[in-house]
Parts: sequence; structure tokens; C-alpha cells
Amino acid sequence: FTGRGRPTFERWLTRSGLYMDAMKKTLEKEGVPTDLVHLVFVESGFNPQARSYAAAVGPWQFIRGTAKIFGLQVNSWVDERKDPEASTVAAARYLKHLYGLFNSWPLALASYNAGEGAVIDAVKRQGTKDFWSLRLPQQTRDYVPKFMAVLAISRDPVRYGFDNVELSDPLAFDEVTIPGPVDLRALASACGTTTEEIKRLN
Repeated sequence: FTGRGRPTFERWLTRSGLYMDAMKKTLEKEGVPTDLVHLVFVESGFNPQARSYAAAVGPWQFIRGTAKIFGLQVNSWVDERKDPEASTVAAARYLKHLYGLFNSWPLALASYNAGEGAVIDAVKRQGTKDFWSLRLPQQTRDYVPKFMAVLAISRDPVRYGFDNVELSDPLAFDEVTIPGPVDLRALASACGTTTEEIKRLN
């Protein structure tokens, strides 16, 4: 992240300002370490619209099946994987479940990336619960160190030369439940804003 990846990481860091504080509050409320918010850098760079080649979607990159297990709605009308708040609640519950399986955050994070089955099999086959000794797919072996690198930068941005990156201001919005279908142009007009802004916040 301090070499070739610096421009990309700076972009992620700027965007993190939109969501970071709210996500940390959600993680705290769910009873998991707030440092886990740094997974979002590795997963999506804080892009709610992110979609992977494996059809994982949203800031926390949930696949459809796991999203539904942990309470997210995914259908032709709604995809809560893209909702920064709802997906953070689901991610917290999933990570808590994974930590309960292994009693180890490195293994929980590895499972978040590779799937719990793959890590359970590797632990059984290789007879160790030490992440650093386990032979896992390369992507998963890189995943935990990437998370740790992001955490190190976040705790001491000056040391790594990221002190001049300006974070975006946190999103400011009100939440309103609409009783049925409403034209977004009418909503935007009533709120004194644009349809683009309504779509972005919705």
C-alpha cells in the first residue's frame, strides 16, 4: 500500500471517511472489535457498489447465500449487501460466528476470505490452528497480512506518509420510510435536492 498501491489506497482512505465512524459504532454495538472495520479496505475499498468476479457484493463483499443466512435481504427489488449499515450488522454477526469456531481472529479472517469449510479442513488436515503455519490458498495467505497492513497504516498514517490524505466527511442523512412506490423526482423536489443524491443515499 505504500508502493505501487499508494494511489489506490489514498482513494480508499478518502472514501473511508464517508462510512468509517458509523461502521465502527455498528461493530461496537454488535460486540466485536471495531478494528474489524479495516477489512472493508481489503474487501471493497469502501465502495458500496463493489462486485467481485465471484458475485460478492457491497462494502463487506457478501455472496448471496451468506448474506441471507446473516439476515440481509437480496431479491430483484432490494440488495441489502450494498447497504453500509445493514451489511455491517451482518458482517459483525458472521465474524462473531467465525471467531466462535476458531477462537482466533487470524483464522476467523482467513475464513471470511476462503470460507469456513476450507479453513476447518486445513486445520484438521495439517494439525495446527496457527494461521502462519497453515498452508492455505495464496489469496487467503495474503488476506490477513493485508488487513494487518491496513490496520498499521490507519493507526499511524504519518509514519507511512498518508498524513496529507483528506478524508471525506461522514454521510449526513435522515432516514424516512415511504409507504409505497414514489417518483424519485417528487422526493428530490420535496427534499430540495437532486434525484442523483437521493439515489446515492438510498
